[in-house]
Amino acid sequence: MKRRDLFVAVGAFVIVIVISLFYVPTLKKGLRFERRDIDPTIGNKRNTAWDIISHTLPGRVVFQAPDVMNQGQETKVTVRISANSSEDLTKGLKGAMPINDSIAVAPRMSVKLDGGDAFEIVPLTPENQLVATDTFTQWQFNVRALEAGDQELDVLVGLRVKMGSEDEESRFYPTYERMINVKVNRIYVVRHFLSENWKWLIATLILPALAFLIKKAVWP
Repeated sequence: MKRRDLFVAVGAFVIVIVISLFYVPTLKKGLRFERRDIDPTIGNKRNTAWDIISHTLPGRVVFQAPDVMNQGQETKVTVRISANSSEDLTKGLKGAMPINDSIAVAPRMSVKLDGGDAFEIVPLTPENQLVATDTFTQWQFNVRALEAGDQELDVLVGLRVKMGSEDEESRFYPTYERMINVKVNRIYVVRHFLSENWKWLIATLILPALAFLIKKAVWP
């Protein structure tokens, strides 16, 4: 090997050593900096939620709603949940056969009722309640049928999980539906039309008719 080639090889080796000494620590610091941006509690929060969900109790849910309603009619819809799977949740419920199902139950549960535009729904109990093994927890809603025809009423059952200091998260499963045949009530339809359109009726029919009668009486 010539002396010049030897000098070139040694020089290249020295340059590589210098670069490694100056840039590798910087790279390591950059990696450590990137790692600090990751929330170290995310894994713990996720595990906590999974632990709570995996330790639910076998329970039951009952959803009581009518099969048939009239337009404008109000009725009470009841949902009961218990962590005691052998408890009779249908006791005292009257009317159509309720939906009775097995579900996973946690101490914190939510129940929502959704009927779209076909029903007016007013909750009578809090959406979020505690569920225990001593007796069932009950949710009740006032439901008024608005639209005629076969209409769907949905119940959403949610399991609520508290993750650290953050707000609660909910998993809504299962969901249940009841098809309700809403019969036409012509008196309700007319009354509802008048209540919704009385301003239009006055402006377009009654006032012009009064003006015509007054004009005819003054200038026969």
